[in-house]
Amino acid sequence: MKEFILVTEIIDEFDEESKNLYREIKNFLQCNGVQKVKVFQHYHIQVEDEKNFAAIKTLFNQNDTILYEDLRALKNYETAFRVQFHEGQYNQREDMLNQLAEFSLGIACTIRHTKIVSLSGLSDSEIIKLKSYYINSVEMKEIPLDAGFAVLSDSTLEELEPVKGFISFDKNDLQKLLPLFSMDMDDLLLCQDYFKKENRNPNMSELKMIDTYWSDHCRHTTFLTELSSIQIHEGTYKKLFESCLQQYLADKKKVSAHKPVCLMDIATINMKKKRAEGTLDEVEVSDEVNAASVFIDITVNNKPEKWILYFKNETHNHPTEIEPYGGASTCIGGGIRDPLSGRSIVYQAMRISGAADPRTPYEQTRKNKLSQRKICLTALQGNSDYSNQIGMTAGYAREVYHPGYEAKRLELGALVAAAPRENVVRENPVEGDLVLLLGGKTGRDGIGAAVGSSKEQTAQSLQKAGAEVQKGNPLIERKIIRLFRRSDASKLIKKCNDFGAGGVAVAVGELADGLDIYLDKVPVKYGGMHGGEIALSESQERMAVVIAQKDLETFLSLAAEEDVPATLIAKVRSHNSIKMYYHDALIIDLKRELLNSNGAKKTTAAVITQPEACNYFSCNKNTLPVKAAILQCLSDISSCSQQAMAEQFDSTLGRGTVLMPFGGIHQRTPQLGMAAKLPVPQGKTDTCSLMACGYDPELSSQSPFHGGYYAVLDSIARIVAMGGEYQKIHFSFQEYFERLGSSEQWGKPLAALLGAYKAMRDFDLASIGGKDSMSGSFEDLSVPPGLFSFAVALGSVSTVVSRELKAHDSVVVLLPVYFTDDKIADVEKLKENFSLVQQLAQNGKIRSSSVLTSSGLIHAVLEMSFGNEIGFEVLTECEKLFDFSYGSILLELAESEYEQLLANRDYQLVAKTLQEPIVKIANETISLSECILAYTKTLSSVYTPSEEIPSQKITAVQNKVIAQTKTLSKNKKVLIPIVPGSFGEYDLQDAFMLEGARVSSFVFKTNSADEYAQSVKDFASLLQDTDILALPNGAIMADVPDAQGKLYALILSEPLISAAIEKLLERNGFIFGVGAGFAGLIQSGLIEYGKVTGKSSISLQRNNNDKYICRIRKIQFVNNNSPWLANTETKEFSTVFSTRFGKLAFKNGMDKFVQSGQICTQFTTLFGEDENGIESMCSPCGKIFGCIGSPERLTEDIAKNVPRAMDVPYIKNICKA
Repeated sequence: MKEFILVTEIIDEFDEESKNLYREIKNFLQCNGVQKVKVFQHYHIQVEDEKNFAAIKTLFNQNDTILYEDLRALKNYETAFRVQFHEGQYNQREDMLNQLAEFSLGIACTIRHTKIVSLSGLSDSEIIKLKSYYINSVEMKEIPLDAGFAVLSDSTLEELEPVKGFISFDKNDLQKLLPLFSMDMDDLLLCQDYFKKENRNPNMSELKMIDTYWSDHCRHTTFLTELSSIQIHEGTYKKLFESCLQQYLADKKKVSAHKPVCLMDIATINMKKKRAEGTLDEVEVSDEVNAASVFIDITVNNKPEKWILYFKNETHNHPTEIEPYGGASTCIGGGIRDPLSGRSIVYQAMRISGAADPRTPYEQTRKNKLSQRKICLTALQGNSDYSNQIGMTAGYAREVYHPGYEAKRLELGALVAAAPRENVVRENPVEGDLVLLLGGKTGRDGIGAAVGSSKEQTAQSLQKAGAEVQKGNPLIERKIIRLFRRSDASKLIKKCNDFGAGGVAVAVGELADGLDIYLDKVPVKYGGMHGGEIALSESQERMAVVIAQKDLETFLSLAAEEDVPATLIAKVRSHNSIKMYYHDALIIDLKRELLNSNGAKKTTAAVITQPEACNYFSCNKNTLPVKAAILQCLSDISSCSQQAMAEQFDSTLGRGTVLMPFGGIHQRTPQLGMAAKLPVPQGKTDTCSLMACGYDPELSSQSPFHGGYYAVLDSIARIVAMGGEYQKIHFSFQEYFERLGSSEQWGKPLAALLGAYKAMRDFDLASIGGKDSMSGSFEDLSVPPGLFSFAVALGSVSTVVSRELKAHDSVVVLLPVYFTDDKIADVEKLKENFSLVQQLAQNGKIRSSSVLTSSGLIHAVLEMSFGNEIGFEVLTECEKLFDFSYGSILLELAESEYEQLLANRDYQLVAKTLQEPIVKIANETISLSECILAYTKTLSSVYTPSEEIPSQKITAVQNKVIAQTKTLSKNKKVLIPIVPGSFGEYDLQDAFMLEGARVSSFVFKTNSADEYAQSVKDFASLLQDTDILALPNGAIMADVPDAQGKLYALILSEPLISAAIEKLLERNGFIFGVGAGFAGLIQSGLIEYGKVTGKSSISLQRNNNDKYICRIRKIQFVNNNSPWLANTETKEFSTVFSTRFGKLAFKNGMDKFVQSGQICTQFTTLFGEDENGIESMCSPCGKIFGCIGSPERLTEDIAKNVPRAMDVPYIKNICKA
């Protein structure tokens, strides 16, 4: 094998990565002398010869890329440094390139990737400063510019050797071992007793496996600790706290008297109570507990169907704090896999994050910590990259700011999923059943993740934490999603578990009491790992499924059809032990009884201290003059706009988004939660799910009890205001607290859970799921007490209510909440209010609605006004402008009928809407534009806003009409190719089928060059009987290297396929590309020349700031010369813009394409003056058409909170051509 160097540079015009780094150096690091910054991608390539190296170079050939085979480009800069991920850490760019070279080019090679940062204008001290900011030592390191090919070293086998003398160790000897584990001395003594009975010394891998099983992450150790003593201090709320505690104990006596008092029991007591009463029969009870699940009845095509609704929440706080990209990406990846393992379709996600102020200057960054800005920005990139690459629809995103999150970040995700009940089989494994591993390979990255996340973070622990955090590969998980959507596959699965922090040991180990596991069968990323590492390493994107032996060949065949690697790694046995073999040697042998003990029994005392008088609701929060107070409120970091952050998630995929995250014609009003139709394939349904989250860090810090109580109340009120019924809500909680030590610290989660218990009991509701994390401490810092309440309910699309003001002839009324002396809501009054709102929503009388938050009354009305820029006059007293109460609801009603609708009801008239975009209050008039500026500027230095400006319309060239052609087929046959990274195939399929087309899809096999070559032949054959080739959107090969749709272009350029395309066009067939599909058509030459040439002067470039943006945008027609635009008048339409690649660029200018009539549509607005706004183009013949937008996602009953023009008719037109 020969070694080569390849260095790539993006030309300055399109180099968003270098531009972003320049801005960080200048603006955040305050290095004002910086002159030039350039980030180069460096590849070290091992390949057989120069010929193969030349072939590999073709993967990088792009209009915007310069290639070097040495480091001469660095001479243009004063200094440079090179960084690489730690050995064994996953590098997606590297992985994708190796795969592309292997399966598409048939070349055996090894490509290693690093980055070089070159710059001019910095002093030596500033370079040191930049490196400390840029290089996170947990994930990467600096290496010499001329460093050669790194070779991974083999692991030593010491961990597989028995720990000499372990069973005879005294406590002093055991104490020396203790720092290696998260378990305590009692746990270690329990292990010692077990191995004494076994008459052998364990090896270190066995002890680590036990430690993993008993970790707080895997077994909720803290939540299951017995509270042997509970004290409540004297004070204002002692009677309240005591009455709730006694009520809990009374309920416990009825339904769980045999179990100890613990946090887990308090969290679940309402569920147990309702189940005992027979009022919770809809909740599924199963050995598979990866997500809460509820049996539901829905209507599909006007017929009843039985489904299961799933929901789940989880955090990745520890990994995101120390390695924000990997930690946040695996948060959403792991969150998806939990309900996915239930064989469901995960169709919407919510992200709640928490940080200290990200505007804090770099110089104030705490020692041994990353800056809050870097954590926020990198975590956002990690979470959104994974979400957007896997094709997950994001419904809601919010970041909570509190100084306590400097201790440890909050990275919390929640998801909803559903499946037809008939597709889900639940059976207990029996002797002889087989365990298959599906998906990705394992490596050393991720070893110790469960244990690490359960420990308190210290400066010392950070130095050893690198291996605990993985970066995920969402493309592999997407393949598993496709496989599990197939009923013929899901019905073969008896039981399933996703691979989380415990790796094989936990994921497979939890499937059955007795298992023989063959670790040498587990696919690995590289050689040199010993069996213990393979057993314990967390690897993302993997599933373990139990199937009957008779179904093995069938299941393997189905997995192969979806390009999912599947490997037999274990067998179910009748012995009650987990036995792990590595090359026939038994290296781990542990009895189920030991593992299920969850370690030594834990007990502790808890003391609930008394908060100072809880004046949180009544304190006057602003004493400034009214205008200044309002603008200050809008610009406060806790209540300012977060749209620039939240819109970086795709909220439109799946044709099911009922409410866009930001409503109104200007898409500026944040919604109260998220709503989406159930993922009914090729069917129509009015059934949707609603999810909302309640939490207030300031209130929770003042009184954890009231924080927990009002978290539940707020989440209920949000669901009701969105059009849901409070009686049908189920909850899932996320608890996040400081590391618990003293009895007073234990009293915080206890108080919060008692508050949540009271709120649920008052409404006769229950939490049926949840997760807990008790490691939010660093040195003298602690996170604020956190009980996050996720409320979930079913609703109807037709009655969902959004938050933005709708009309100029409305009033805004408040349905208030009243408090007891204990600052607890008047529950009966609340129920009365909620029932009224439900009735009005069912009758279609509510134009918009909102709840009140700690930002106050005026803030809520202003946010409602921003979406459609509808002004209002305030009718309430100025003294009440900043009042609030969780549970209160604001309603926009028609001015002509509100008195009749609210007759004999208790309400307050708050405002009436105006024709002008202003706010009238007392003697003040404030323009909405001034309010919006204050609202949006606060975080603009952190999350760059994307302001739209009008575009200059391209003048159509007349008399360029392309002859309309008729195909032979009336119901056209559509062929959709699916490759790694495709995620738009289902939407595209549904859109074509809705217009009467017959649609089939084809999955390219990419696990070997031979499989890929056969796929090329098969696909070319299918094209012979196809009318329309449709390339779906996606993150194809993760957009590597630096371009969308590269693999599509390679496929289209295959001789067999390009010949079939030529014949398709000859018989008047059509080709369509969306997003990445459009990019593939461009790169292949099909758009520019109408035939496959493998080159083009056109390119699809990244948005400014390399920012992903998701919005509904308007487009205007430039030409209707193509059959895709036939009979369409030149007017405005709406489409989905959801992409990082939103700019078309022309190497030689676009005039020739304007003259030839190939510019088809244009956005009516731009995100920057450097854009031309072109949305779609066609080939010279008009039969080949591609667009940046995703028109296939829009249907009549989604995105109901964004007024839009007529939906784009591309697909309708071509199906009628």
